[in-house]
Amino acid sequence: MNRQSITGQIGIRDGWNHYLAWQLETFPIYVRSSRPGHVWTLPYHRQPGIEINITHTGRAHLSVNRRGYSQSDRQIAAFSGTCAHALSVDRRLPYYRTVVCIEESLLQALLAAKGVAVPADVLDAIRKDYYGFSLSSQQWSAVEKLTADLVRTFWQREPWWQHVVAAQTAELIAALFVGVDGPSTPESRRDDWLEQCRQYVAKNLDKDLSLHDVARRFYVRPEHLTRSFTRAYGVSFMGYVQRERIRLACKLLAETAWPVAEIAEEAGFGSRTHFHRAFKRAMGITPTAYRDEIRRAEGE
Repeated sequence: MNRQSITGQIGIRDGWNHYLAWQLETFPIYVRSSRPGHVWTLPYHRQPGIEINITHTGRAHLSVNRRGYSQSDRQIAAFSGTCAHALSVDRRLPYYRTVVCIEESLLQALLAAKGVAVPADVLDAIRKDYYGFSLSSQQWSAVEKLTADLVRTFWQREPWWQHVVAAQTAELIAALFVGVDGPSTPESRRDDWLEQCRQYVAKNLDKDLSLHDVARRFYVRPEHLTRSFTRAYGVSFMGYVQRERIRLACKLLAETAWPVAEIAEEAGFGSRTHFHRAFKRAMGITPTAYRDEIRRAEGE
């Protein structure tokens, strides 16, 4: 396809990214970084090759094959471009990402050339669906520099740039995938966002965790959030939050000498009265009586 014929088709049309398809016909690697602070949404689309999303900062919701995955700082997402995918950026935070698109055969050749052995099930997940992982701060330092160098070389187009881009892409891919040691099952990849949500709840029990606010944070409908928690943990989202708050309160009552009012605040109950009522409903006794029983049992 020549430049004239592509002119009227640049961008996404009929679910196909014509511009990126043309770029990969011209050269088997395409690299681009978003402008810091630029806010956009990409509708569902496809394109050739493997796509690697590198999130530098901010939050976004990536959907691949109609399944959602939260993206945040230092997260990597790799998947087949032929899978229908879309991206929605959290407008409340500055967002910056780099995208590397590469022919599948070249990706495998570069990994082999760098001596990086990626498990077959990881490669299979990337080819057919989605594989995501996070980088340590030490890994990220190297990846961020390699990414900046690659983007600069790709867009400056100096003499022999194709050879340099291929070499830099090999270095970047090796840095990304070295040490990747086996993926999750398809089911756990599908519920990656759910595990992130569970961890978010665990770290923020002392804060307001309303169903709508948390659903909005993870880009899902409140009903979907509740159904997902019920399916995975046997209890609704708000029921799960309440259960974890009671569990934390029990731990603090048993292991600390904190006043009951302070424990109520730490566990996310708005007041001592609310805490007293919720705890007695869940445990059958008051917080003070629970603490007394624990101490009496320890003294026996």
